[in-house]
Amino acid sequence: MTDRFARSALLCAVAIALASCSGEIEPEVITQQFLYDVSPTGYAGASDTYINESAPTTAYNGSSNVFAGNYFGNCSTLWRSDLTYLPIDATVVSAELDLYISTKPTADIRLKLMSVLGPIWGEATTYNGLFTNAYFALGASAGSATVLNGASGYLRIPLDAAVVQTWVSEPYGNQGLLIQEDASAGASGTYVGFGSWHQPNSPFRPRLVVKYTL
Repeated sequence: MTDRFARSALLCAVAIALASCSGEIEPEVITQQFLYDVSPTGYAGASDTYINESAPTTAYNGSSNVFAGNYFGNCSTLWRSDLTYLPIDATVVSAELDLYISTKPTADIRLKLMSVLGPIWGEATTYNGLFTNAYFALGASAGSATVLNGASGYLRIPLDAAVVQTWVSEPYGNQGLLIQEDASAGASGTYVGFGSWHQPNSPFRPRLVVKYTL
């Protein structure tokens, strides 16, 4: 009887191994959250700021809120999250960016999120410092969202997994996203504000959730 059970266990182990080799067993999907000073523990890889076309030489580093739309001029937000905490061979399955609405729009506003290829920017970057830089270039669209008139709470934006994958596979090229009003949808005449990583209360900070496999 003991031999029978032993043979059965061996056959089961072989079957599992064969299934794994044939791809029948799905790889485990791992979820990692990126939230300043919270997750991963002590995380300090967040960067964000906003720039204003009407104040092209003004830096807004350290602001507790960032803006997109017509906020005393045409404003855009720069956002980045360091993903070197993930294994270099991780395969991104999905990603979502959660932004807390700190200032409600007074009309529907359509946002587009574009990947930034260059230049390397910091939180003291100005409008001119970005758009007049010889290395300024935008890459693929990373996502879009419509913020409804009077919306509050969290805005969850699904991001293009291929864009996020490049941040994992080529971390030194990660210049994050430019978040701005989508002019092709027509100017709304309004703006929306989001909590930045400088917010003293962590629930109001940007949060990136990445699901990946190894």
